[in-house]
Amino acid sequence: MRKEWLIDYEKREDELFSGFLKDLKTGKIDENAQYPPLRRFRKINHPITTVNVAILSSVYSVIPFYGTSIVMIYPVSKTLFEDMHGFSPDDVCKLVDFAKSEGRIQFALGGRATKYEKLDFLDPIFELSPPHFSVLPETLFVDEKTFKKSFVEFQTIANLGYKTYALQKSNELIQKGLLPTAAKNEYKNDIRSYSFAKCLGYYDLTDLIEKMLLEDYESADRLLGIAEHFIFRETLSPFRRIHTYCGKFLSFLREGITKGSDVQGEYEPTTEIPFEIGRFLIKNKKLTNASGDFEACKELCYHYSQGGLHKLLIDLQNGVQDRNIDAIASTREDLDAALENLWKDADSIRRRIKVSETVIPFSMGIIGSLAGRAVGAGEGLGFLALLGFHAVDRIIGARRENISERLAKWGQKDYLIGIFDFKKKPLL
Repeated sequence: MRKEWLIDYEKREDELFSGFLKDLKTGKIDENAQYPPLRRFRKINHPITTVNVAILSSVYSVIPFYGTSIVMIYPVSKTLFEDMHGFSPDDVCKLVDFAKSEGRIQFALGGRATKYEKLDFLDPIFELSPPHFSVLPETLFVDEKTFKKSFVEFQTIANLGYKTYALQKSNELIQKGLLPTAAKNEYKNDIRSYSFAKCLGYYDLTDLIEKMLLEDYESADRLLGIAEHFIFRETLSPFRRIHTYCGKFLSFLREGITKGSDVQGEYEPTTEIPFEIGRFLIKNKKLTNASGDFEACKELCYHYSQGGLHKLLIDLQNGVQDRNIDAIASTREDLDAALENLWKDADSIRRRIKVSETVIPFSMGIIGSLAGRAVGAGEGLGFLALLGFHAVDRIIGARRENISERLAKWGQKDYLIGIFDFKKKPLL
């Protein structure tokens, strides 16, 4: 990409965002206005999610669960690109075609346009005219004088040792390709996140951060991550979407909350973790026989509804939690084993249906008799209600296999029923 073209692109993005801020401040648009507007994307479907930087997982694991997954593209070399974005540079053209045809993936710029000079392998993405994701100025929400005061308070404590630790750690992540910014900018994000949280009144969190800045740099780093991702970015982002995170990242943040502190629970990240569960489904040969993650992802999108896949995500996540397995902190092997067990356990409903089909012919007369009295005089309704049947819809056109399935599901966990229902759905 030519430098002159990128300079013009960056200037246009700046002008568009400045116009949005001006309209917001003058009241031409209300606080619910969204930026960038959805019309900036070639094709968009709801619900929308954004895929976070350095996901440490395949982007293909999340695409099937949402209408559109917006991937933030950062200006990193071809060598480091896959670790940062979750897909290979060799897949760029295929994904751009997928964005044009289906809209299940779209792209946005995480850096200034001029930073992408000489990254010619990203040319196909720029053909989509991806918008730059900007954040609102803090002063729209907090008093500028109070904000600057909090800046000074943080730096006074951090200069005793944490600043050196933070800059060193950021430099190490940059060398590994996991941080697309200068170390000093990352440290500045720490200051801004702390100051913003304090100005908004999150004193229990900021008090704990101040304590950890003196006692435990790693815990301070994780607590600042909570302030940045769940308070600072959440409030200042003018683009509304579902937030998805890699389980490893959430585990890192959660471990920063000291056990027994007043903060624990209130700020513990709770979010969907599609990466881990999506990886399991893509590798599941009963759902797709495609070779390669991209082809498997496309098969899931084509053969199953997005709503059905998202419900399956929630059912699997609930099942893991119900069995007291930490979906965030578990190893990949442990989580895969738990998901495999849930997948197999849902088949127990199928076995129960076969048993019900054998028993029902002998009991049909009894149930029919009770149902008949329920419609006539109200008798027997309690028995049917206990089984989960509604008298009228079972008497009019009731089918033996339908009753068998209802009996088989009776008393089963909701998430197991949800998984079973998904597995028996016909392909689209």
